[in-house]
Amino acid sequence: MSFEKQARSRAQGLIEALAGAAQKEMDALRAAVEARTGALHKALSHADQAGVLDRLVQELAGAAKEEAEAFAGKVRAEVQQQAEAALAAGRAELDRTRQELEKRLAEAQKAHAALAGTLAEAQKETTAARSERDAQKANFAQAQERVRPLEQERKQLLSAQEEANKLLEREAKRATLLAADLDLARKELEAAKGQAQARGKESDTANVQLERVGAALRSINAATSAGAVFETLVEHLAKYFNKTIVFQVGPSGVKAWLGRGFGNSTDVSKVAIPGAIDAVLKRTLADRKVVTVVRGKDGPPPKGLSDSPIGSAVALPVITTDRVIAIAYAEVPEGTSAATWDVGCKVGEILIDHVSWRLTTKRPASASDAKT
Repeated sequence: MSFEKQARSRAQGLIEALAGAAQKEMDALRAAVEARTGALHKALSHADQAGVLDRLVQELAGAAKEEAEAFAGKVRAEVQQQAEAALAAGRAELDRTRQELEKRLAEAQKAHAALAGTLAEAQKETTAARSERDAQKANFAQAQERVRPLEQERKQLLSAQEEANKLLEREAKRATLLAADLDLARKELEAAKGQAQARGKESDTANVQLERVGAALRSINAATSAGAVFETLVEHLAKYFNKTIVFQVGPSGVKAWLGRGFGNSTDVSKVAIPGAIDAVLKRTLADRKVVTVVRGKDGPPPKGLSDSPIGSAVALPVITTDRVIAIAYAEVPEGTSAATWDVGCKVGEILIDHVSWRLTTKRPASASDAKT
């Protein structure tokens, strides 16, 4: 129900209440007049007073009626005045209420407009956040795709690093053994030098041997490729043996590569490998250690690369990363002294160990890759 209807209802109720009160007062007045009129009529009921009584009754009735009508008009005017005042107050209250409602409505509309703007901005930010989330999700998926091969590569690198650490440890041990062998050779050479000095001869030969070993080691260290390392090795072994050859080791077996003692050419790719030498090479490859061939006390002399008798021979494996990549074979002719043979073998072992260490630490491709 609206406020105006409530005001009208209240005003109507007030009018009805005032009218009821006025009616009650008129009824009470009428009852009083009738009572007095009855008493007066009784008092004047004598026959001689009948005319006077009737006139008096009529006058009283008229006066009462006029008084009642006047009172009723007065009451009606008061009721009308009060009703109009109540209606005016209600209208004023209604106006104030309407103004307050209109003010609140304006504020609500303003708040609604601000809320609508905020909502639009929030929707815009939500859309942008959703787009950014989708982009980040796509970027994350792409990053995962990029990380997978990197993770695989990292695992491979860790595995390679572990292998390299193991290899470094092995090569460090090998270097220690090489140093010990070199020191032993030096002591032996120095002992030989001392013996020669004691006998008053061969002192210059001992010095030459020491210088040769030192020069060979320095040359191997100075080589810049695997091919250069093997060429240096063959060159220095040729100072102790009349024939020297390096065989490459591949999946199909051994193949002649570099050599000395075969004339002016170093190309030994067409050199035939006799059965006896092939057996020595296979034994060296299988055992992965130095194999020597010497003449027995009562047996015939061994055969060499030319399939003719020789004094002695040695096969030296070049091992890198637990794999034999090459074999250096060297031989001396018949009549070579045991001391010269022993010195050649010892120097050969020193040089071959140093070559293995050099190729491992410098990480060349392989002996076969260096053939150009």
